[in-house]
Amino acid sequence: QNLGKKRKNVPKTSNSNSSNNDNSDSSVNVDNPPPSKKQKIYKSINHDSSSSSSSSPQKHDYWIYPNLVVKILNKTLSNGKYYKKKGKITKVTNRYIADIKLLDTNKKIRLDQDQLETVIPAINKGKVMIVNGKYCNYIGKIVSVNVKSYSCNVKLIYHIDDNSDEPNPLENKIIENLDYDYVCKYI
Repeated sequence: QNLGKKRKNVPKTSNSNSSNNDNSDSSVNVDNPPPSKKQKIYKSINHDSSSSSSSSPQKHDYWIYPNLVVKILNKTLSNGKYYKKKGKITKVTNRYIADIKLLDTNKKIRLDQDQLETVIPAINKGKVMIVNGKYCNYIGKIVSVNVKSYSCNVKLIYHIDDNSDEPNPLENKIIENLDYDYVCKYI
């Protein structure tokens, strides 16, 4: 089954933060300091009580990021020479175009995300990145796979943008029933 094609018709969501309804005072309250970047991330995740990322309003139509391992679906490139080959994304241009370094030959090629597919590692073998939905940009590990529903359960480790020393309240949280298209091997 070509799971990569499911990504093509994902609706774009509008991030309309243009309304300036910020009634906050310009002074800083010492007793109640402004939230850190990490607190903002966790607050936005915990605000939505749904447990499945596929129903999340944060779903977007791009999913490629550097350091992901992907599978090539293009059958016509070099007469199919690269079909089903795996590579590491080294650079992303305009959210949709990936520069890929093939794992077996180190050859570099550039492809659109529609010509790529996520790679799911074995259970508890290596890291994955959640590439879409409510927990997008979280790094974790696969703890179980449901082959019949093309989904997996992922144990969160950390958020890719989190570089603080604060404790991570979502660490070790299990996210259930993530579509294969929402998870990709991360190195």
